[in-house]
Amino acid sequence: MPHELPCGGTAWGHNGAMPGYFSYTLVTSDGRHASAMTNVMFQIGTPFPQMVAVLDTALCEGRS
Repeated sequence: MPHELPCGGTAWGHNGAMPGYFSYTLVTSDGRHASAMTNVMFQIGTPFPQMVAVLDTALCEGRS
């Protein structure tokens, strides 16, 4: 699924879930990548805003 980065560009990723577990991995066209996971309950198909913020921070580091 596509994810628009706050620093510009699109990252592509995939999530994974089972009861009590959620992961989300993203990669950009230039090879930057980041993954986050949690063992907190989730809403199916919706990553936590905190997870997205962590991934955005990692993928946008050093970019304006």
